[in-house]
Amino acid sequence: MPSRPSATQRASSRPVTGRTRLARGFQHSSRLAQAITWYGWAYIIWIGVMSVVNFEAPVRGLGYVTAFTIASIAFVVVGVVLMVLRYREGRQLADLPVPPEQQTAAVPSRGPWADEQRSRQLTGLSLRGVRPGRFVPRQFGRLSAVAWACIAAVTVLFGYAMATTFFHRQFIWVGFAHVVTDVPKAIIWIPLVNGLCAAWAGFVVMAVTPRLGRLRLLWWISFALVPMTVLGWLRVTITQGQFEPRVWTQLGGAAVYPGALMVAAGIALASFLSHYRPRASMYLFVAHVVLLLATGSRGGLLMLGAFVVLLVIRLNRTHTGAGERLRRLPVRVYVLGGLAVLVAVFTSPILGRLDERSAGRLMTWRVGMGAWNDSPVHMLFGVGSGSIWPWFAYESGWQAHPWRSRVTGPFGYTLYHSHSLYLEVLAELGIIGLLLLAAVVWPIATRWLRGASTANVVLTSAVAACLAGMAFDLYVFKNFGVSLVWWTGVFGALLGGVDQRPGVLRSG
Repeated sequence: MPSRPSATQRASSRPVTGRTRLARGFQHSSRLAQAITWYGWAYIIWIGVMSVVNFEAPVRGLGYVTAFTIASIAFVVVGVVLMVLRYREGRQLADLPVPPEQQTAAVPSRGPWADEQRSRQLTGLSLRGVRPGRFVPRQFGRLSAVAWACIAAVTVLFGYAMATTFFHRQFIWVGFAHVVTDVPKAIIWIPLVNGLCAAWAGFVVMAVTPRLGRLRLLWWISFALVPMTVLGWLRVTITQGQFEPRVWTQLGGAAVYPGALMVAAGIALASFLSHYRPRASMYLFVAHVVLLLATGSRGGLLMLGAFVVLLVIRLNRTHTGAGERLRRLPVRVYVLGGLAVLVAVFTSPILGRLDERSAGRLMTWRVGMGAWNDSPVHMLFGVGSGSIWPWFAYESGWQAHPWRSRVTGPFGYTLYHSHSLYLEVLAELGIIGLLLLAAVVWPIATRWLRGASTANVVLTSAVAACLAGMAFDLYVFKNFGVSLVWWTGVFGALLGGVDQRPGVLRSG
């Protein structure tokens, strides 16, 4: 008597139908979704840890390589792998035939949402939102063109900066005798690698996260920055042995930290407008404004003012409904929020700093513009990345930190870094570098000018407002933790999803 086949043999002998293929594919996508979930939470934890741990110092035994270099490269590599897996799985599901009984006239065969609606039919699921990392697979190739244009421009910009280092000599004058000392290429290259990886990490984490999960990921970043800012501030106070009146953390100094807080505030307000944790989101928004004022940064105050102006201009023209949402909030939200802002204003160091003169920045501007205007070649191509301000030579410990942050360099007496993104690019990379930076900024400006949902306009206005502060402090090419948060907000706005409330994946 022949033996009965096992369950495994019976399953393997069954014909592979479209339903079977779909079940296998969806089972695999659950594992991939879980990996994306872990990746998103690891990203949030990384940003939080950087508030209390210095990631921008060289790792012992690895030369001038920093902890940020290692972590950012790891996040980019893992994220790209997840992007490829998502793309491959999305194509496999898109190739499956849709049964005639599931084909409806409501699902168009073309358009940006065709693949997502097709996936809903294939899986038999009603997509009302997703938990972070849980998604209905869809074709990955339909990412926003402006996001691709932005990351491509960033890559070319940093590639050009690296190329200029081969055509110019980077050296510093050491000591009172001004001994000419060549700067190792690794000291010039590490900051450029860090800046490029920060942009790619922000792009990849937003690209690999499903559209309906991006708002939740951004919200948790905004949420985590509140307690981690307080812990980071406490850590600074303890290590210095005295109370630090201005809020700053290991993520960024008091002058640049408002960049991260401004983006986090925009995320919180966008979440409120998207009906996602509305009460908590409003408290988050107030908390970030209070912390921003507590930094005592005049650049931060400029960002906040620019944010309000951009919102008034954009929302007053084409967007409505936000006022009704604000009127529904409990009175205590306004009372507590208003009191918190008033206390922050009157206790913040910023009131005593509004009339301070920035002599160091003024002389740095003169040195940078003098070097740029030295010859037509310098005007077009710049003097080379790191030739005027090889700031990592001091922050890496290779040379002692200069007194009052001032150094005598080959182009004159200046602060050891440019304190301005635009001056840095213009003087060291020339008009070509400035045009490449404009190509980076243009997608952000385009998204703001065209408008979108109210929530998306709020987030876009927040990241655009940071551009005003970048005129007075060095982002992107420095302060990589703050730049990482900014890039995450940038690609969150460009890729979309902040106007869609996350929820639960429910069966149809």
